[in-house]
Amino acid sequence: MNFTQARAALAALEKREQELLNELCSIRDAARLQRSRVKELVAQMPMSPVNRLPVELLLRAFQFYLEEIPDTCNDYFHSKRELASVSRRWRDVILHSPSLWTTIKVTALWSEARVKTYVARSSQSLLDINFWHWHGSEGSLAVILDVLTSCVHRWRSLMIQEHITYLHGSLVLEKLNHLSFPSLKRASIWNFPGSLTEQAELHHPIFMCPESSPHLEHVHLHVKVE
Repeated sequence: MNFTQARAALAALEKREQELLNELCSIRDAARLQRSRVKELVAQMPMSPVNRLPVELLLRAFQFYLEEIPDTCNDYFHSKRELASVSRRWRDVILHSPSLWTTIKVTALWSEARVKTYVARSSQSLLDINFWHWHGSEGSLAVILDVLTSCVHRWRSLMIQEHITYLHGSLVLEKLNHLSFPSLKRASIWNFPGSLTEQAELHHPIFMCPESSPHLEHVHLHVKVE
């Protein structure tokens, strides 16, 4: 290929390049126009009955649904995720409704990040803390306890289930016995390692005394007397 031929080939390529650029600009303009038309048509479509519900009623519907979910940690979490995937509006309602983030069920399946997410999204709402079943390390449990006790002033209820081991239950109680719970109203502890005083009175967790939990109304201790 001589110089003249090379110049001619280059000119042809540059011409084709310009044609393609012009075609791309035309396609982008057409796509932009079509996108606007689609938005207009979507806006004109009749809204489904469920999407006409006020946020308050939609939130209540979510709460009713979630209350019927089996009382296991993963089912509850994944059901909420499925609801959030239905539409952007549903997702926004779920993510910005603190009342849907107030129940924290502590298991080894719950990471520190998930617990922090619940604490943050619950805003200033009162919390229901449930130590469900722990088969992880003591160190991991201690990390989650640190996250939860950072907002101990918001604890409304506490439950330590029978499924938690004696060792892990004792770790939780040891941590809680040094704290105050200004909002705690209900507490339920299974397999509490109780002991009797000389007057045959049962030792109870220190944090349940009126000084530490002034608003505690309901207590359930399933005692394992030693």
